[in-house]
Amino acid sequence: MFCGPSGTGKTLMVNALAAHLEKRVLLVNFKTLYSHHSEPGLGSDEDGSSVLKLFREAEMSDAVLFFDECESLFSQRSTGGNSEMTALLTAMERYEGMIFLATNRPFDLDEAMYRRITSVFTFSKPDHIQRLEIWNLYTKSGVPLTPGIDWEKIAMKFALTGGYIKNAIVSALLLAISRDNVQPQVTEEDITGGCIMQVRGSLQMQSFAKRLVPRAGLDALVLTAALKQKLLDIVAFEKARPLLLENWGFGDVGDLPGSLGRSHSESPRKWIIPHGTQAAKVRAKLTELRSPRTELRRVSFKRG
Repeated sequence: MFCGPSGTGKTLMVNALAAHLEKRVLLVNFKTLYSHHSEPGLGSDEDGSSVLKLFREAEMSDAVLFFDECESLFSQRSTGGNSEMTALLTAMERYEGMIFLATNRPFDLDEAMYRRITSVFTFSKPDHIQRLEIWNLYTKSGVPLTPGIDWEKIAMKFALTGGYIKNAIVSALLLAISRDNVQPQVTEEDITGGCIMQVRGSLQMQSFAKRLVPRAGLDALVLTAALKQKLLDIVAFEKARPLLLENWGFGDVGDLPGSLGRSHSESPRKWIIPHGTQAAKVRAKLTELRSPRTELRRVSFKRG
């Protein structure tokens, strides 16, 4: 089973594995597996006939079964679909081929489902270095770009997954074509606009107790240059927090033994995390950047 947020590559991984094994992929969505049986006059699927047909086809074609959005299993069980789900779980247990499941809500799965899962792999959101690599991968050929686009800035500013990055590039291309449909050139403003569209879309799909949409940024504040830079440093630190705490071993329990380094394959720059006394100095500096309490009292808003 593949778990992770939308756009992290779960479906892409299944297709890549199937291509490596030279097998077809049978994509199954739990929401559509039984939907046609709920229409008037079609009866039900209490005997599990649709499930049997599905696994029979997979065996005959030597295919890989892929159950996307498998968290729907939970809703099926909670809405009275116990007989159908029992037939499905039994068929999965008896099937000798490969079965992949993907979900971004693993905690919604039924307990009986976990007993039949051999391995669970978590797909995490990419950090800013990985996002930079994804941007380079999607734009290295075929995309008409204007020179001078700051990809490192874009990768740091917009915490998008790979799927959303791909959509952002498509949106940027559409913006460029709407401006010049003969010789379109994608600018940094187009890329930024495409990213903003994806961020808004992802927020709309999430559930919140209360959704507040910011209407102003740091530019709307009356700040000294030094204070504004310090606030930007705080923002940069918060964006880099997952990389520091998860990838490089910074945490409450102390550093990992030895210095850790990470480099980008297409850049001579290296990100090195010091160890011991130097690490303590880095932590102290980061703490200082995160707590400018006295200076924040001078912040005021523009009128109007």
